[in-house]
Amino acid sequence: MDLGAYARIDELDSMAKANGIDVERLRGYRLMKDSEAYSDEEIADSLRKLEGTYWWMYSDENEDWYDHSEKEYQAGYRPATWNRLTDIGPVKEDPEWKTSKFRTIHNSIFKKLSMLRARHKRQMTLWNRYVGKDDVLYIHSRCGEGWMKYRDREWFIDACLDAFDPTYCDIYARIEVKE
Repeated sequence: MDLGAYARIDELDSMAKANGIDVERLRGYRLMKDSEAYSDEEIADSLRKLEGTYWWMYSDENEDWYDHSEKEYQAGYRPATWNRLTDIGPVKEDPEWKTSKFRTIHNSIFKKLSMLRARHKRQMTLWNRYVGKDDVLYIHSRCGEGWMKYRDREWFIDACLDAFDPTYCDIYARIEVKE
């Protein structure tokens, strides 16, 4: 949840309503003209930490999971039991690869991680696209894929699911700027 956007609901709700914007399960607003873009370094660092967090969260197959913190995983720590998953060459050459538990885990982890990275990168890229725009309102909602029903509204510009929790979404709306 975007707590900065949540803190601005009372302040920006009348502006949203004046522009015909009424999103269900609203969690906050931000004026994009007042927002700052993510640098390429911040995006890269965020994606690296995202991967570390993912490894840490899904490490229940790993016996030393409880001995290491999320920060260690974000910094690059990978347990020996997981190294086999990333060592694709030798594992694929193993005759038991096609039926092995490691293949199933490997495919599941890398598919989810790839999807999570793509979603997170899109979320940050979309944010950067509208930063500094006077006529764009960022809306944070708990409507998940329900954002699609707003696509035909005249104020709608773009939207994406939250990378970490797809029950949330970011919606970008065109607003009329009153001088």
